[in-house]
Parts: sequence; structure tokens; C-alpha cells
Amino acid sequence: MHFVDILSYAFDSGVAVYVLGNRNGYGGVVQITIDGQSVRSVDLYGAVTCGEVLFSSTGLSNGQHTIKVELTGMSPNVRPTAGYPNGLFVLTNFVHVFLLSPVNCWILTSSMITDIQSN
Repeated sequence: MHFVDILSYAFDSGVAVYVLGNRNGYGGVVQITIDGQSVRSVDLYGAVTCGEVLFSSTGLSNGQHTIKVELTGMSPNVRPTAGYPNGLFVLTNFVHVFLLSPVNCWILTSSMITDIQSN
């Protein structure tokens, strides 16, 4: 396992992006940035889920984009527990959508993430 606080995903062509990941009782807060602009803060504390769509952005101009997910701290809902990682975030996939042709055919492409993120 590799622990990091920031993950970035760049894609050459796309009109939408989805971030899939997990919620849990030790979830942290992450800041989502697209093309250098902060777009949303997401609290990952909650009932355990796996592979949930944590964030989506549709309606991007067709072209190159970069999405960054950065751990900014612990959820205010987490009760610190000795021996457990607080401020955890686990992402499973980035998925982006791009146009196959001007006829609005859509292709989904996915990038598996193998890192575990923890503060």
C-alpha cells in the first residue's frame, strides 16, 4: 500500500468526469479541483460504502482536463480513536466520458487506483 494526500488524474479528451470511492467511519474531507479551479469539498464520513460516486462533473468542454483530489483534514463527524487512521480517503476509480464522434456517441474509460490515502 502507498499512502498519499493528493491524487491527480489527467485525460486528453473528455466532457465529464466521475470520482468513485468509499465512505467510512474514519473518512476525511477532500477538496476537488478541476483544471486548477476548486469546485467542491466532499466529506467522506458516513456509513461504509464501496465504489460510490463521490463526485461528478458533466458539461465540461470537450478537451484536456485534470482533476485533483486532495485530503484537507478530518471530517467534523469523526470521533478520533487511538490506533485508527483518522482522515482516511480511499478512491477506487476515476472515470471520464468522451465523445466518440460528433453524433454524440459516448465512451466511458476508467482508471483504477491502487493507492490508499490517509492523513
